[in-house]
Amino acid sequence: MIRPMTRYAIIGTGWRSEFYIRLAQLCPDRFQLGHIYTRSPEKAEILRRETGLWYTSELNEILDEGCDFVIVAIKRGCCREYVDALVRRGIPVLCETPPAENFEELLSMYEAYKGAKIQFVEQYFVQPLYAAWLRAVREGQIGEAESVNLSCIHGYHAASMIRLFLNTGMERFSVDADSTTEHVIETKSRAGEILNGNRIEYERVRAKISFENGKTAYYDFSGPQYQSFLRQRHLNIRGDKGEIDDMLLQKLNADGVPVALALERCELGRYDNKFHGLSKLTCGEQVLYDNPFKYSPLNDDEIALATILTLMEKYVATGESFYSLEETLQDTYISLAIDAALLNKGRFESKIQPWN
Repeated sequence: MIRPMTRYAIIGTGWRSEFYIRLAQLCPDRFQLGHIYTRSPEKAEILRRETGLWYTSELNEILDEGCDFVIVAIKRGCCREYVDALVRRGIPVLCETPPAENFEELLSMYEAYKGAKIQFVEQYFVQPLYAAWLRAVREGQIGEAESVNLSCIHGYHAASMIRLFLNTGMERFSVDADSTTEHVIETKSRAGEILNGNRIEYERVRAKISFENGKTAYYDFSGPQYQSFLRQRHLNIRGDKGEIDDMLLQKLNADGVPVALALERCELGRYDNKFHGLSKLTCGEQVLYDNPFKYSPLNDDEIALATILTLMEKYVATGESFYSLEETLQDTYISLAIDAALLNKGRFESKIQPWN
């Protein structure tokens, strides 16, 4: 049986929209790209000539195209008008960034979009590394997860993984936060290596998030961790029967004996003349993550976003949510709570919200 392709349009021409363009090009048997909207007619014309893709400055070409869904990939402060237009037309929306910058806008989002055909892009729970460790946690391999120390992703992305690892749902929480100024030699950017010895200053934010059920998250993040050879990412999850520490799983085996197992990447194309890509992640004899796009040359973030596109296709067909309005509001609420605790130089206490 031939699987029908997922067809989507894109609103936005920034860095993030380029991921969805590449996915259609790298997985042509799975994804088909419709029109790409930019506000500027001049920019649309230039991009059409340069790329051969269907760039347009006419929003109605997006609204009337009949794609399975539309991806809104515009920065947070500007995307609301486009989401509103799509929701009014009943067009399914995959929103790249939650369009809320403060607590009042969270409430406004809930009132505007509750019941709408909308999902949000939170890719880390299906990104290979985090998906593998999330499976281990959900299988009870370290017992009941009681704390997580997360120093690898920021904002609502971090909040999402914290809630999933600790299974805290919509529980109330409190936040204590502080920040320090640190320095590092710049070594990397989105464009590649930087070897000019430039010393940069950055803010390091640390927060303790205490949930109602007694579970605790420790958030520790600074911007260079995304793009640096000198600042690494770290993840530690502790349960009563074991611990996950970066790429190591320490647990009790079936005989009650403590063992330490490393998470290993199994890759296709290494040392041969084929394309290079992830096949699976294993821990001992167990496959914790099997790449559904192993025969497409995708990096880990592209694998996660391709998975999001397939989940969105399923959502449109069945209504099965994968990252709902309510989930994104709660995660953004936690992210804003960290900012509020920093601003107040003290504690932030959450309240029950309409989406809880």
